[in-house]
Amino acid sequence: KSFGKKNKTQSIDNSVHAVSSHSEEMFVDHIGLEKVLKQLDENQILLIQKVYFEGYTQAELAEEMEIPLGTIKTRIRKAIKVLREKLAES
Repeated sequence: KSFGKKNKTQSIDNSVHAVSSHSEEMFVDHIGLEKVLKQLDENQILLIQKVYFEGYTQAELAEEMEIPLGTIKTRIRKAIKVLREKLAES
């Protein structure tokens, strides 16, 4: 079977933003993370939201934000560490 243009994969833009913000809020609230996420700083919330709830890869996020990939990885690691500490306190 040959693959023509109509059978090509979708653009990443179509996939990355497919999740609605309403369903994200319900998911975060349902598992009890909303309160904990609000304890992060604004930049950490943005990174966690983009990578874990909107489906961005770290590389895509680094490119979009014009920040080195290593910096993105470090910031996400720090945000996850803070989340773990906050969840342990709960």
